[in-house]
Amino acid sequence: VGALFSNTILVYFEDKGLWTEGFLVSLGSAIVALVAFLAPTKQYRYVKPCGNPLPRVAQVFVATARKWSVVRPGSPQDLYEVEGPESAIKGSRKIFHSSKFVFLDRAAVITENDRSNAWRLCSVTQVEEAKCVMKLLPIWLCTIIYSVIFTQMASLFVEQGDVMDAFIGKFHIPAASMSVFDIFSVFLSTGLYRHVIFPYVRPTELMRMGIGLIIGIMSMVAAGLTEIQRLKRIVPGQKESELSIL
Repeated sequence: VGALFSNTILVYFEDKGLWTEGFLVSLGSAIVALVAFLAPTKQYRYVKPCGNPLPRVAQVFVATARKWSVVRPGSPQDLYEVEGPESAIKGSRKIFHSSKFVFLDRAAVITENDRSNAWRLCSVTQVEEAKCVMKLLPIWLCTIIYSVIFTQMASLFVEQGDVMDAFIGKFHIPAASMSVFDIFSVFLSTGLYRHVIFPYVRPTELMRMGIGLIIGIMSMVAAGLTEIQRLKRIVPGQKESELSIL
C-alpha cells in the first residue's frame, strides 16, 4: 500500500512541480508510520539478543586456518562440545555434526595449545553454524540476478516509459508511475500463488526461488522485445516513440 501510494500520489505532485505538497505528504506519512509503530509497543514480543554471529563464524575460520595441519578425528564424538543440553551460544540450541565442509571440523579439534582460546577452539555447534553460512553462499550468489532485475524497475523501466506515448486520451501517465504495474503484478501473483497454486502444489523454498528467477529473466526478455518495438516506432526528429506506454 505504501509503495502504491508513493508511486501514484507523490509522483503526481512531482510531475506537477508541487514539491512543497509532496514533502508535506511524505512528512505526514512518516508521522503516521511512527505513531502506528509506537502505539502497540506494550504488546510486542521481546526476544533477548543472542550476541553477534559474525565473530563466532570468523572464529571458526581462524581456528581452522591455525589447525590446518591437525588431523581430524575419525569420530565426531571426539570433537569439542560443551556438556549438557544447552549450547555455548547464548539463546541457541545445539546443532548436530554434519558431513558437509568437514575441513571446518579442525576448529573443534582439541589440542594442547588451545588454552580456552575462542580463536583456536570452537564447539561443534559453532562450527555447524559456520557451515550453515557456507551452504547459503550459492543462494546469495543467485540473488545477484534478482537484484539486477529489481533495479530496472526504478531505472531503465522508467527511462523506457519516458520516451513512449504516455497519453491515454488527454490523461498523461508519469513515467515514474510505471512501478504501479509492478505492485499490481505482485498483488496478483501473490494471490494466485496462495489460493490457486499452493493448495495443490507445495514447492520447496529453493524451487520457489528458482521459479521466481526464471520469471524475472522472462520479464527482462519482454522488456528487451518492447525496446525493439519502441525503436521501430520513433518519431523522426523527436525522442518519443509512437508506441503506447501501456
